[in-house]
Amino acid sequence: MPTNIGRGIFACHIDANTYVARNQPPAVYRPSDGYLFIQTAYEYFEFRLLIYDGVLSAGTWAVDSTGEEFVVYENEHTYSASATNLNELTIVKLDPISHVVSGTFQFDFEDKQGNIKQIRDGRFDLEMDVL
Repeated sequence: MPTNIGRGIFACHIDANTYVARNQPPAVYRPSDGYLFIQTAYEYFEFRLLIYDGVLSAGTWAVDSTGEEFVVYENEHTYSASATNLNELTIVKLDPISHVVSGTFQFDFEDKQGNIKQIRDGRFDLEMDVL
């Protein structure tokens, strides 16, 4: 379970490898429609998640592919979310007053050749810029 104080941490397992990225940039959130944007980078990967609307409180969402969710792994391939794969985001804390968002996630991202990157045990605890 992630902390929920805005520590700037983003962590996950990508296939068999564990990654922990600290000092990550704030998420962007618009409470009027539930727009949430999370982008983070680490030495070996870049992760981007964009939900256009509906994140108005804590809860779990099956994330449909908008073409904006992806992971670039080892600076080589871009893997995108697919509606047929596992794409789940759980918001544990969403607090526009204290500017904190935290939660967990798991995704199966796929490249154009059909290769899958399994992202498991994901967690984040980020500050949040509120629009």
